[in-house]
Amino acid sequence: MNKIAAMNSRRSSLGFLVVIAMSAAVLPVSGAGADSPHDNRAQMDSRLAAPGLSLPGGSEPARASMLATRPTVPLEPCADDPAWLCGSVRVPVDRAHPYGRTIGIGFNVFPHTDPASSANDAVFVSDGGPGAANATADGRGFRLFQFEPLTGQRDLVLIDNRGTGTSSPIRCPWLQNGVSGHDAYLAAVGACGARLGRDADRYGSGDVALDVEAVRRALGYPQINYYAQSYGTVDIQAYGVRFPHRLRTVVADAGFPVSDPAHVYTWGRGIPRGLARTVGLTCRRAPACAAAQPDAGRAVAQLAQMVRRDPVEGMVRDAEGKPRRVKVTEVRLIGLVRDQMLNAGELAAAADALAAEDSKPLLRLGFESSLGGGGGPEDPAVYSEGDNAAAFCNDNDFVWDRSDPVRERRITYQRALQNLRPDAFAPFSRRAWAAYYLPDYCLRWPAPDRFTPAVPRGATVTGVPTLVLSGDLDPVIPTETTRPLLRVFRGAKLLQIAGAAHPAAGWSECARTAMHGFIRRPHRTVGRCDDPAYVAPAVSRFPRTAAGARAAVPRPDDQSTRTDHRVVTVAVRAALDAWLRSFRIPGDTGTGRGLRGGDFIFDYARFDDRAVIRLNGVRFSRDVVVRGRTTWTYETNTIRLHVTTTGPRGRSGRLSAVGRFGFGAPYSVFDVTGAFGPRTVHVRVPAN
Repeated sequence: MNKIAAMNSRRSSLGFLVVIAMSAAVLPVSGAGADSPHDNRAQMDSRLAAPGLSLPGGSEPARASMLATRPTVPLEPCADDPAWLCGSVRVPVDRAHPYGRTIGIGFNVFPHTDPASSANDAVFVSDGGPGAANATADGRGFRLFQFEPLTGQRDLVLIDNRGTGTSSPIRCPWLQNGVSGHDAYLAAVGACGARLGRDADRYGSGDVALDVEAVRRALGYPQINYYAQSYGTVDIQAYGVRFPHRLRTVVADAGFPVSDPAHVYTWGRGIPRGLARTVGLTCRRAPACAAAQPDAGRAVAQLAQMVRRDPVEGMVRDAEGKPRRVKVTEVRLIGLVRDQMLNAGELAAAADALAAEDSKPLLRLGFESSLGGGGGPEDPAVYSEGDNAAAFCNDNDFVWDRSDPVRERRITYQRALQNLRPDAFAPFSRRAWAAYYLPDYCLRWPAPDRFTPAVPRGATVTGVPTLVLSGDLDPVIPTETTRPLLRVFRGAKLLQIAGAAHPAAGWSECARTAMHGFIRRPHRTVGRCDDPAYVAPAVSRFPRTAAGARAAVPRPDDQSTRTDHRVVTVAVRAALDAWLRSFRIPGDTGTGRGLRGGDFIFDYARFDDRAVIRLNGVRFSRDVVVRGRTTWTYETNTIRLHVTTTGPRGRSGRLSAVGRFGFGAPYSVFDVTGAFGPRTVHVRVPAN
């Protein structure tokens, strides 16, 4: 469990939930290069419903008679949640051979709860991926959270795309279990296609759209409201160009166009600039970071230039204190930047430190990026790597001809890569971005027997009310990549969501409210979401010694010295740094290391309302040692610390502090009291 999500999920007494959806798009990126710390897909979204959160439905088993229509297929209460109805429809695997092999398309329906509702349209939902099952227990909980205000009047329908979940998930063990190395990885993708044989080209969004229509027809809805996030927006496009008259509304969250002669999405163009932009935006929203790093948006370019010229290599101590060698190349740096919901607020300060020949902050980020959640290969019924390949390799435009042999494809690809402008993936080099993003992911996928495009070249969707959502902190599909979707959905409204990552409606209550209002009354004006839903923690600097820290601001009754003020700042930052580190370490309990020494013990498991960290000689700067305890109270989003410090020339002090340093709530300064010997301390330290 992501501990940021865990913290927010426990704040149910406030009556709200912050959903951490790190990435619903499963992209063919990274994992192939030896320098890349990630596997081949972005981390799946955490679909967490807060304990005690009131959701519609209760324990009463659902009945088909509760639906807005009269289905023509059998529906039964789902075994694991009888408030939902489960069903399936049989469709041909290859519609060119309607009497050949068939496949069951599984789906779940949540009946509307208001008996007086007259609406006969439903909300259909497509998840990201591709490869992710839609109709899972976690998926149902997350969608009820997203659409609860609409479920009184409208049924909610979740469909497992062919090749996923309850719709015959594709099983390609070599790909599913993980493989490293660029050539081996591409070979695993090709082997998966070969395993599927003649069916390898039957898992694209064109076929998925026909499956969705089969479910709609079986359930009897005259029209549907179609919401999709991330790669699911390809399903929406495929359905929209084929069945626009069946769409009442469309909401495309963190989407992108799939048919594109410039191959923008398959190259990943626009994503690097979006990543650099959001690093600057993260710092601008954090007052202390903004003051210390007025040009934080250039940090990614500075770091890329430095590690491209001279990769950063050194030793980092792990949680047990064992030395580990870390090498930050440009490819690994891209992974750090893309994992920016935790890293973006540290990159500008890390760039400054590296420019001053202090590599510790960057090396630590590089080491942390290699930490994983553990566990074995994911069940293909939950997430199918094979379907990820089968859908992506069927849908997307490539620079090579699909019918060409692999050797010719490779030559065409290399020529196209070299013909791109040198700054095509700025601030990263062409070579590093290609090694990370893998534009040649589908190089070995079998040539299709009969190619069915998701969206035929030049096709558009007109006359359908469409809302496009994009988070301004989205590290997976930034607004630069989403905006061209407006050329597919003519007349669509684009709403950028401040402080939202991926997908926007998983992060922002404002985005969800706008979506609900749009589905109810699609022709009304959509409001704005300019108040950030999330303000990332940011670090203004990594001082080597207390002398390099920003001095705390004295209150009228303060008697401490300027040096004391700097030590106080370092002590507060040491505690906050431990919290940030704890988010990256797997498990609800464990240990971590201070930036320049010492260790800490974190515990998210013992208490329901708070987490605790014990600081054992932690050094954020070389010359300040911090010992004591810090507590994070979820409901009030408050950090408290009670510590002793030993600073320059042995100066010791006792400090207590309280402030806000959290996700989904405003930051505040830390009010610090205590004493250095006979000198009373009363100062304020910015939280970020």
